[in-house]
Amino acid sequence: GDNGISNGVSRVQHDIGLGMTVGATTVADGAALEIAGFATTETKLPQPVEQYANSVAAFSSQFTLSAWAAWRALYEPDTFAYGDIPTAWSALFPNGVPSFNPEFLDFRFLTPVYATSIEVRETFINGFVSQIELVDVNDVYHTVFSGPDTTPQGAPGTLTVTFPITNYLVKGAKVTVNPLTGTGPG
Repeated sequence: GDNGISNGVSRVQHDIGLGMTVGATTVADGAALEIAGFATTETKLPQPVEQYANSVAAFSSQFTLSAWAAWRALYEPDTFAYGDIPTAWSALFPNGVPSFNPEFLDFRFLTPVYATSIEVRETFINGFVSQIELVDVNDVYHTVFSGPDTTPQGAPGTLTVTFPITNYLVKGAKVTVNPLTGTGPG
């Protein structure tokens, strides 16, 4: 492509896909990205964004529509004790009936971001997460974790998975749990 400077604007064109890890723009095939004020030598990275899932795109099962429902896993955690508590999600068959195993929750976030980590809070018989996939804005799933889940037992815990910054915008995550191969049900 043609790279040129006009009116204090740097124009970058590329004939193949270019994923930007700085800023909030992904440049697709043959598209152009304009960055005003390029003359500065200072590079400012975007501020980190912490956000909780705000919608459920899909789930394998849920215990009821209210207690232990899939939507219970949304937003800031509200289950602070360890145990089988109805403010957390549980599968319809939390002891792992094989025809329903593995179980999953597929979430969406309010703002797509370039991600570097994901956290899953566990509040009962921890250690059951078998896989975590990030969902990009084109609905492509990218595996970032495939076990083992070593979250300690006996108290609410958090499985934190870190990875290099994604070269795609993440709009959601799919968390797969397997109560038959973990240390217990969710």
